[in-house]
Amino acid sequence: MKQNWLARSMWPMLLILLVTPILAISEIGGLSLPAMPEAYVPVPDFAFSPVLEGAIVTHDFIIQNRGKAPLIIISVETGCGCTTAEFSKAIDPGGQGHIRINGNTMHYGGRNFSRNITVNTNDPERQRIDLTFSGEVDVFALIDPKSLLLKGKEGETVQGQVTIVPNLKYPFTVIESMADPELAEKVSFTLDNREGIYILTVKNLMKEPGQYRGNIHLKTDNDGWPEISIFVVGQLQARKTR
Repeated sequence: MKQNWLARSMWPMLLILLVTPILAISEIGGLSLPAMPEAYVPVPDFAFSPVLEGAIVTHDFIIQNRGKAPLIIISVETGCGCTTAEFSKAIDPGGQGHIRINGNTMHYGGRNFSRNITVNTNDPERQRIDLTFSGEVDVFALIDPKSLLLKGKEGETVQGQVTIVPNLKYPFTVIESMADPELAEKVSFTLDNREGIYILTVKNLMKEPGQYRGNIHLKTDNDGWPEISIFVVGQLQARKTR
């Protein structure tokens, strides 16, 4: 009986001796943890309304620091030279910054412009943050073909045509046409308007075998797209003789 009473009386003391080191270690461990940044992007996806090909689309993604140490944006990867980024280098705890994306839609007419943006930060939990930047791009006019190859043999009639169909959203009239000096005396061309559809006919004038290249420029009355350029390549080969 005496031993049982002794054991019962010592049990609370043993429990204190066991728990106290654990609490001490936990407290020391808590104090040793460094403050960390915490990156958060409220809206990681952006879709812009349809724009005319060639427009520069700009959007600011907001990035917040919900941690207790400065958030550093190390780099932003856009994956394409047609897209550039400007961004806040450091964001204080509780503050916010921006990641500005500029997308050049030239050559994307009639297609979807879509870019995946990767943000690299010093947040150990979110070292990489993915953003999306996309939208539809309208073509100013349907051009078929986009460039013209005049290929044949000396003495032959070599010519080609380009059809230009205006987009009804962006009506225009061709008010002037001219060829690069490189094409002078190499080609002749005519431009016919057939009920709003333009037909450009280009004819080779060079007599001797050789090559040439240059642009035919069609100036329009639309401020959003003041000029259409058609690239022309000529390749005239010598006629084989027996």
